[in-house]
Amino acid sequence: MGFPKIRAEKSLILTKGISSERAMEWLLQHENDANVDEPLKVVGSAPKPADENVKVWEANERGAPLGWKAGIEYNDSDEDDPHASALMKRLKKKDKQRQTVAADPNAKPLTKEEQVANIQEKREKMRTSKVKEEQQTRRDREKRRQDSAKEVDRNETVELKSVKQGC
Repeated sequence: MGFPKIRAEKSLILTKGISSERAMEWLLQHENDANVDEPLKVVGSAPKPADENVKVWEANERGAPLGWKAGIEYNDSDEDDPHASALMKRLKKKDKQRQTVAADPNAKPLTKEEQVANIQEKREKMRTSKVKEEQQTRRDREKRRQDSAKEVDRNETVELKSVKQGC
């Protein structure tokens, strides 16, 4: 299935790059539109948003969703697009975290050794968590095996009783 580049780009921009499935749905819904091959026009931009629900991406800012351009307002209070709203909330949360870390005057960047130690600590926590999870899974399997063995024993006992009564 091939689509012209302008249509593909337009679908990604208009679906805010949420997912390729969503972009494909847009393409299929609008393939017969008269203006589907016309390029999009930027209608407005703002240096600072007046509303806190509006996000304006800076020129060099990382993390902008695919198809979103610098200086264009994107509103995250769009009820008909829950994916975009959720994405904007996560990005705002990350921005607040970054600002909190950047605002701390006593915060020092970690040395390579500290970074390596942090990574090793996280890996060790993950390993122990995985080991505990595997142990719990083994216990659950053993319990299910024992329960099924008991059920088989009960069924055999019932069958033997019925056979004895039948004789």
